[in-house]
Amino acid sequence: MEATLENVRIAGISAAVPRGVQAIADSSYEDPAARQRFSTVTGIQQRRLCRHDQFFSDLALAAAERLLEDLRWDRSSIDALVVVTQSGDLAYPATACVLQHKLGLSTACAAFDINLGCSGYPYALYTAGRLLRPMDGSRVLVLVGDAAGKLNPASPRPPLFGDAATATALEWSPGAEPIAFSLHTDGSGWHCIMERRPGGNPPVESSRFHTVTDENGHVHLGFHNQLLGEDVVNFSTRIAPAAVRDLISRSGRTPDEFDFFVFHQANRIINESIRRTLRLDPSKVPSTLADFGNTSSATIPLTLVEQCGSILREKPSRFVLCGFGVGLSWGTTICQLGPISCPPLVEI
Repeated sequence: MEATLENVRIAGISAAVPRGVQAIADSSYEDPAARQRFSTVTGIQQRRLCRHDQFFSDLALAAAERLLEDLRWDRSSIDALVVVTQSGDLAYPATACVLQHKLGLSTACAAFDINLGCSGYPYALYTAGRLLRPMDGSRVLVLVGDAAGKLNPASPRPPLFGDAATATALEWSPGAEPIAFSLHTDGSGWHCIMERRPGGNPPVESSRFHTVTDENGHVHLGFHNQLLGEDVVNFSTRIAPAAVRDLISRSGRTPDEFDFFVFHQANRIINESIRRTLRLDPSKVPSTLADFGNTSSATIPLTLVEQCGSILREKPSRFVLCGFGVGLSWGTTICQLGPISCPPLVEI
């Protein structure tokens, strides 16, 4: 789907992560040599992990509170709350309902979840933008991210995922520069990145079910996820450059006219391949992989806050944002950002 949002302004972006830092060298993944190879290949040196009593909603709440404080928005003015996560606190209700209450938003505020991962940020921006009403004061809050790193502690999977959540504020703004989108899905690859759930399809096999008791005596239940690495690499390195080229061509601009290209932080091999294919200067392609790992739908806005925050606060810049992965799905956005509210990273 190709689409454009008119009269929509991104007013601010914030991000929150747990204080807990796990260096990959100190993780329990295989042996020291394997951990070193993992860091070399993925570019991940450390990641942030929630405590056993921290959840996605805690991170999202912290990011949202900080952004609303910075914007000084009246909470009753927020028309909708859109939450994108694959690790909601509960199977139901939607985590958006929990956060609507904790944030003290009006009961007239629509609140719902979207189950998306790597491509979630462009999808969320478009969905939120379409909810804005053509009137002064119409506002929507978008919360995206995951607490995927803390899930399944007994799983032998590599320490790829970190925990983070971000908040993005959008408002109706006549005359705002249009925001262009390209959103796509190839469900034939649904099995390339997935996690089985009880009662789901395919059914959970006993060999894929596990429990672990942590040092505090808490019992964790989990299911090994499936990630077909070669298929994901081939998909990402093929689809992302093409999506970026197509949307830039549709915009009538050239790559040189954009200040930054922010990609989903998948891993170093994928992201470097995309950058080289597009012949982009490294200075235009910020990354947060080394310090935070792959934080799912939060990677793009987290990178904006951490690597582009001072610029976003001071002056307008042109961005290309591109997410790709689980689904398989991908989304690309062209937007002008700044000056906007972009408070420093929140740690809880």
